[in-house]
Amino acid sequence: MTIRRLQSFLSLTEFFLISIFLSTGIAADQFPDKVSIQYAKGFRVEYHDSYKVLTVLKPWNQAQTMFQYVLVPRGNPRPSGYEEFQYIDIPLRSIVTMSTTYLKQLSELQVLDTLVGHSNFQYINTPEVINIIKEGRIEEVGDGINVNIELLMDLSPDVIMTYSVGNVYDSHPKLLEAGLPTVLNAAYMESTPLGRAEWLKFIAIFYNKEAEAERIFSAIEHSYNVLKRKAEQVDDRPTVLLNAPYNGKWWIPGGHSYLAAFINDAGARYLWEGIPSSGSREVDFEAVYERASEADFWLNPGQWRTLEDGLRSDERLTEF
Repeated sequence: MTIRRLQSFLSLTEFFLISIFLSTGIAADQFPDKVSIQYAKGFRVEYHDSYKVLTVLKPWNQAQTMFQYVLVPRGNPRPSGYEEFQYIDIPLRSIVTMSTTYLKQLSELQVLDTLVGHSNFQYINTPEVINIIKEGRIEEVGDGINVNIELLMDLSPDVIMTYSVGNVYDSHPKLLEAGLPTVLNAAYMESTPLGRAEWLKFIAIFYNKEAEAERIFSAIEHSYNVLKRKAEQVDDRPTVLLNAPYNGKWWIPGGHSYLAAFINDAGARYLWEGIPSSGSREVDFEAVYERASEADFWLNPGQWRTLEDGLRSDERLTEF
């Protein structure tokens, strides 16, 4: 076969293959970077050639439904068969967050420039976000049933990322009713620290930042496990009390909660490790006093800034 005939043959072959490609609708994989989920139990992602399907498996305790989102590269046609799901164009160009826990992850993924609103500025401690607030570049949109729908409609974000606890104070029903693109993030439902941390990948999926998320999480996982192995060598495990009373009752996290796992992994002993639950249980003040008045450490006392704040809320705390 001569060179000219060979070139003609190859050209015809290429044309034939391209014709098949176009006629069958076969699309090249648009997502070469993918995440693998190791610790998080609350979400999964399915990669298709030209879209992703993201499922939140248990958005709140005792939830009877899953929430699913079809993520489509901006400008691509929307796939059929998912009409009951929310379609979301990616990568996100703007986002409103309803929990401070998402802010650090946006910062780590270097997408804080897409943040246009947050629920309540009062509890933000991420330095980069504080600077953005001072510059007047994001709006405070309110939370729960007091969320400012009109302001959110003016902002018109690609996504409002929120959470649900399954009661009347949730904001997502109101947001969805207004036709606003709303995504539930259920990281708080995870029962292990690394499970919670892995929801970084959940956010990354909306930005096509899977490769970055894998690198960041790998470093977190390594550091955490190094410290955990060191703590396993500790002989003397100090005792820990969590939270503070509210209206005379103490909400105590269960022994299967991520806080209990944190304490155990840090080489301490959680005084309610025997409660077979990942949620919190209401315990009488007297029962807490009996078990924990001599605890070595008292962590997470709510809104207190000083011991005096605690004593003003309940004078019985002087006994601890």
